[in-house]
Amino acid sequence: KISPIGIDPEREITSNRFNDGKCDPAGRLWAGTMSFDGSANQGALYCLGIDRIITKKLDSVSISNGIVWTSDYSTMYFIDSPLNTVRAYDYDVNTATLENERIVCRNQGEGVFDGMAIDVDGLLWIAIYGGSAVKCYDPKDGSLKRELKMPFMNVTSCAFGGDHLDQLYVTSACQRMSEAELEKQPLAGSLISVNPGSVGVPS
Repeated sequence: KISPIGIDPEREITSNRFNDGKCDPAGRLWAGTMSFDGSANQGALYCLGIDRIITKKLDSVSISNGIVWTSDYSTMYFIDSPLNTVRAYDYDVNTATLENERIVCRNQGEGVFDGMAIDVDGLLWIAIYGGSAVKCYDPKDGSLKRELKMPFMNVTSCAFGGDHLDQLYVTSACQRMSEAELEKQPLAGSLISVNPGSVGVPS
């Protein structure tokens, strides 16, 4: 555990940086780290509590990405992108403890799992980096329910928004793309909004 706030939990690991982060239903900030060069198992997942103490929750993380909680707060889902899976944990919202790790979804097709959102039905909406899509999975059986094709290849994350949480905002990346690729994907690097026909869970 590290305290007070303002101290970098990996200040001595100059080859690492933070990547993705989300607030849990109790207001804690969860954020993961990764190596600048993407080396495997060099990062971790941390939790900044409302007591301003930072706790390491998971070790040996490669590229920390999507984190979401179910509407009843009982389950947390987490993506480590190179594994191309979604891992689920039984979650205690009072203590921020994780138990019973298991894989609930595996990517079907090109690209890798990146950022993630969850809807009121408990379905997971996952950005597919390198796959030009946002895919919707049912974590109960790992089945692919829907696929929204995107006008760019490197889809990085998604989140429900709008007055009724019925719009899906999708982000993308354009770094390391050639001029020819950018000509074919003029919206690469932009933020777009789509109507997915689903409603998100308030964060």
